[in-house]
Amino acid sequence: MRGSKWFIKYSILVLLLASIYLSVVAASRSALACSLIAMAAMVYFYSDSGGKLVRNGVVIVILASLLLPYYKSGGEQMQNKMENTDNGGNSRTRLWNMRLQEFDESPIFGVGFATARNAWGMKETGTVETGNGWLTILSQSGLIGALFVLMILKRAYVPISEIKEKRGMLVIFGCEFIYLCVHSCFEGYIYTAGYCPCLFFWLVTGFFYDYNNYGLPIEYDDEDEYDEEDEDEDEDSENDANDEEDDDEEDE
Repeated sequence: MRGSKWFIKYSILVLLLASIYLSVVAASRSALACSLIAMAAMVYFYSDSGGKLVRNGVVIVILASLLLPYYKSGGEQMQNKMENTDNGGNSRTRLWNMRLQEFDESPIFGVGFATARNAWGMKETGTVETGNGWLTILSQSGLIGALFVLMILKRAYVPISEIKEKRGMLVIFGCEFIYLCVHSCFEGYIYTAGYCPCLFFWLVTGFFYDYNNYGLPIEYDDEDEYDEEDEDEDEDSENDANDEEDDDEEDE
């Protein structure tokens, strides 16, 4: 049981490091930053004390130092993208300005679902690149739509203390939710129906919404730990009983 838990933990670590490398190779600065934030949140959730938090931080720094040459070798595209940004080639700022202009045009109801102006001010419909999911809510559905989204997110909120206490899948979904919320500040997929990140965002939101409503039984790690502790106690009691029997035989 313990071996399988360690295998799962190391597998998650390998997958996280691989996702960071893919973000570097794909030149996605926002995905890279959000991945680091989600990893930091996971370390915090699984650290029971300040000492364990420091120990985990040291391990991460050592791993980052060892893997840095491999990440730098695949980061040429990201460097080129940063140079283009410095030369005024960034279109995300223009997209944000377009969302704010659309919100000014219709602040109550918005300009309509799946409708937006691109970075050059041309109106588009269907699958559009909006550059920011939260601004998209305001621009496409106005204050009324933003109010409904806020009500859903408020109902899906789970206290950090509860996540640290129960852990298990609650931490996995919590870190994924943190990633999607922060990443939505740079990518506009919250309203992009049929797009995989949009599906993930609302699935994770629905998970926490149902968790608060029904209290889903997801404390698997804690139960496993309790079972292991009970097994250890049973083994200790059996060993003590055997030792007492041996002592009695010797006395006879």
